[in-house]
Amino acid sequence: MAPTAPGANAYNQTVGFGDTWGGRFMQPIDYTAVSTSYLGGAGNGEGPLDPKAFGCPESLQFCVGGGSEDGTLFAIAYPSGKGYCTWSLRFYVSTTGAELANAQSAAGVVFKLWGFGV
Repeated sequence: MAPTAPGANAYNQTVGFGDTWGGRFMQPIDYTAVSTSYLGGAGNGEGPLDPKAFGCPESLQFCVGGGSEDGTLFAIAYPSGKGYCTWSLRFYVSTTGAELANAQSAAGVVFKLWGFGV
């Protein structure tokens, strides 16, 4: 399936795995990072994530980050605030646990993410 997210965020929904739980939508996706000059640290990262990518028409309420397909990086999703808010990603090196340094590129790296929302 071709990437379907608007703008720069590229993702592929994992076909056959979209579902609901307690009236909330949930969907795993393969997310392709677009950061060519990553800015790590508080308040920075890549995003916001599109809730529609996860099958959520209105808002993403929780997102679980995951490892990259090649095993070199992992992503942690974080909210911008309380309640209904946007979610972004921060990237870390799998072997050291260190966040990507400023200006390092995560562009093109594919991560497995899981989102949950309304």
